[in-house]
Amino acid sequence: MTSTTFENVTCSNFCNITNPVWCKNFMLGLSTLHCSTEDCEKNLCQEVALCEDLAESNPIFEASGQDFCPIVFDGWSCVNSTPAGSTIKFPCPNFLHLNFDKENLAYRECSSEGHWFDIELNKSFTHYEQCPDVHSFKMFDLINKVYMAGYVISLVFLCLATLIFMQFRSLKCVRNTIHTNLFVASILHNLLWLVWYCVIYQMGSISEWSEVSLVACKVLQTLVQYFTVCTYFWMLCEGLYLFVVLIVTFISESRVLIGLCTLGWVCPGVLILLYVLLRTLSSEPGHHELCWMEDTPYNWVYKLPCILTIFINLVFLARIVHVLVAKLHKDVSDRAALIKTARAIGVLVPLFGLHNFLAAVKPDEGDSTLRIIMEFLCAITTSFQGLVIAILFCLINSEVSFQLKKFFGDHIDTRHQSMAMTQYTVRTTRLGSITPHPHMAALRQEFLVNRVYDDISEESVSMPAWRNPNNYVRGNASQTVATGGSPPNGAEDKSVAFV
Repeated sequence: MTSTTFENVTCSNFCNITNPVWCKNFMLGLSTLHCSTEDCEKNLCQEVALCEDLAESNPIFEASGQDFCPIVFDGWSCVNSTPAGSTIKFPCPNFLHLNFDKENLAYRECSSEGHWFDIELNKSFTHYEQCPDVHSFKMFDLINKVYMAGYVISLVFLCLATLIFMQFRSLKCVRNTIHTNLFVASILHNLLWLVWYCVIYQMGSISEWSEVSLVACKVLQTLVQYFTVCTYFWMLCEGLYLFVVLIVTFISESRVLIGLCTLGWVCPGVLILLYVLLRTLSSEPGHHELCWMEDTPYNWVYKLPCILTIFINLVFLARIVHVLVAKLHKDVSDRAALIKTARAIGVLVPLFGLHNFLAAVKPDEGDSTLRIIMEFLCAITTSFQGLVIAILFCLINSEVSFQLKKFFGDHIDTRHQSMAMTQYTVRTTRLGSITPHPHMAALRQEFLVNRVYDDISEESVSMPAWRNPNNYVRGNASQTVATGGSPPNGAEDKSVAFV
């Protein structure tokens, strides 16, 4: 039990404590820990059991007849009896969530009259000020600053990339729409995480918060969790889409997009709603403390699907690399194929979120040096993910570069010319109904493989607009803005110039 409320609770509920004073201290100490795990209660029970054993088997000062302070359980630790007028030091309790180091020492003063009493505080008091691991605290504070810096930088680049995709109509396609949704989910997650972090640190101790502040904090925490899950699911959508277009030759991309939007936005909402309902209706009082920041079994409602998305994307990556390798070995040398494959893997890892495997192998306890190194790696890869994907899949993309050069070039020209002439070439290609012949299937797969390398290769594959399968509407004629190349035989070529 880990609650601040202990109505109708007797000492028999706690470790069979026989001493009523220690039972009262136990409940007070447990309530001030704000710990939702059973480990805290187990540690306190061990301390109480130690006190009871010492009281029965080690009556040192009772036999001597001198004044002393008796054994006491202060709520967190068992403090052994000590001579009057002295100070006893003892190891700090093992409270990991408070960052206590067991090798540090706490202390308690015994007055000359044989009473536990701190003269400065004018009451009996145990000092745990030296228990926190200061070095570890500074390191984790630095890790939090790395997270903040990474999220802020990623936020800027993600906003820029999103504006570019939304500004230029020529960049609108299913692939870039999926990228945009991933960017938006990451933007909202990063922004809310920064707000949450600043609010928590500004508001001070949770025990001093009002009821309204606690509710607002829980709402903010829930939103952070929702957009975190959305980010994972949109990374899954990236892997699923790339897998589908490479493996499935002909498919309606508009239908795929509807399904991916449902998977990316609706499914996380269902998971978080279920989590909120379970947590709200929970009968465990400890599950309502700490602004829902502590881990509970209910957190697995959304944690497990996020973990599954990473493993599914790993399978997608293996299959995609297999297709790319098979294609490359036909066209280039083994060394060039190896370099391009390594480049593809390096680019797709942050897009698919596979760097999150670091969190799975990160030690929570044990060697502090290894743990801090892993924490830094997780902070860097997680917080700067938005920066990496915004650069790789937008800012250095050849299509985006062309549109930006054209946009800024047109604006510079209009500043130096009194009159500008813009010429649009519209080619209307009537091909009738597209029949999925084997050679067309091979052409589409070749295009899709090349399109992947248009994102991941410095040597972008150039393809005329009329060969782009995305520019055709099955069963209908399509109109495309010509970007180079010649139309197939029998196609009409109409050029219209506007002055």
